[in-house]
Amino acid sequence: SNKSKMLAAGGFDYDAESCEPNEQNSVSNHDAMDFLQKKLKHVEHPFTYLDGAKVEIDSITEITPFEITSANVKSEKQLKNDINNKEYNILHLSTHGYALDVEVPFIPEALRDSITEDKSLLASGIALTGANVAYKNQDQEDCIISAREFCEMDMSHIDLMVLSACQTGLGRFNDEGPAGLVRGLKKAGAGALIVSLWNVSDEATMLFMKHLYKAMSEQNSIDIHAAFNTARLNFSLETKDVRRFNSKRMKTDRYKESYNLPRFCNSFILIDAIK
Repeated sequence: SNKSKMLAAGGFDYDAESCEPNEQNSVSNHDAMDFLQKKLKHVEHPFTYLDGAKVEIDSITEITPFEITSANVKSEKQLKNDINNKEYNILHLSTHGYALDVEVPFIPEALRDSITEDKSLLASGIALTGANVAYKNQDQEDCIISAREFCEMDMSHIDLMVLSACQTGLGRFNDEGPAGLVRGLKKAGAGALIVSLWNVSDEATMLFMKHLYKAMSEQNSIDIHAAFNTARLNFSLETKDVRRFNSKRMKTDRYKESYNLPRFCNSFILIDAIK
């Protein structure tokens, strides 16, 4: 309905040192970053600033039909508080997402799901403000929320969650489907999800999201399925200017590239609202 309250957050500074510490004597969860660092061989500052994310949040704020709160700073603790307080029923996060390939040894069928799921859920997540540095402080969260952490939340009040980030619809498959962010969010009770199937471009994602909320704002009653289909159609009609050096002519050619290509218009999917 038009009375929906939305939180749109993105344009995070992943190097920010200002994430709030947890309460004294509380245990901070660094499992997500520990797993990530082990897989990445201890890469320093794995998350780079996304220029398009802040622009995306600003543009959504102007066109969304919902009562919106926008933010360019959101630590793990702050987002978890937002979810626990149940103030918003729509969440839009524009940030880095990941789904690492997990090596799982052969396991007998009867044991496979419970053993592989836990590891796969830990291998998928999203980055929030301070994700590059927060894990260095033992008294605060690592500012990454893994799929496993989402499993433990109550998100039954969330009607729509948009993860405007790379790889948010991925995860290792087993007999219950992909064990990634989608499973974590569904276990938490979230409703409709919009997630990505691969690495997505900043510019294309921003444009698609503008079409999505424009389609919603033009409806008398919000139908997420209709809005998503309308957005994908209108997005596919867009083009972008491309320049490429032509070595035969020794000059730069300019041409229009259509967004009506699978890598653009099929990058986001809608997973329905069945809870």
